[in-house]
Amino acid sequence: MRDDPRGKNMNEEIRKKYRVWDFDEEEKWVNQMAQKGQGLTRVEGSTYWFSPEEPGAYRYRLLFLKKNASSDRGMYEIALEEENGWELVSSRGKRAWLKRPASDIGIDLLSDVGNKRRLLKRMRSGLILVCAVLFVTAFYELFTGMVGGHSAATYIGLAEILIGMFFLALVIQISGTLKMLKNQIDRKKGRY
Repeated sequence: MRDDPRGKNMNEEIRKKYRVWDFDEEEKWVNQMAQKGQGLTRVEGSTYWFSPEEPGAYRYRLLFLKKNASSDRGMYEIALEEENGWELVSSRGKRAWLKRPASDIGIDLLSDVGNKRRLLKRMRSGLILVCAVLFVTAFYELFTGMVGGHSAATYIGLAEILIGMFFLALVIQISGTLKMLKNQIDRKKGRY
């Protein structure tokens, strides 16, 4: 059994990385661990701590906050969820992990789908800007390399295009997740 620096005994520490837009997969994995009898006790970055609990006793949820969890707004959002039957497990930055007994169906008053969409839209906008800068500079490097006969500039331009294409692929993945979130919102509002 491992000891937590804060004095809690932990049975299992797992390091697992998820991309920001894979929050559904992350939440699903934590709930699968709960079904196996491993209850989430703390999360810091990509490190998750679990301790034994009755298999399937709790359901876990990842909440994206508008402000940091330590801010007044973040504490208010968490308090609203706690009033609705959720219990805070761990929070860091703009992310909070909550749990609720699996038998408690309850109604989620505060859906954080909008917060997830805002976060992903900001990321997508930033990546689009990076892509634009990379493509503009790449074409400049290609043009000067071809006109001036500088092979290094040509290779730099090609490398920038490849990097830009990588970021463009990320933009496409994030856009797909945004579309899925929009569909969830539309279904909740009764629009199809």
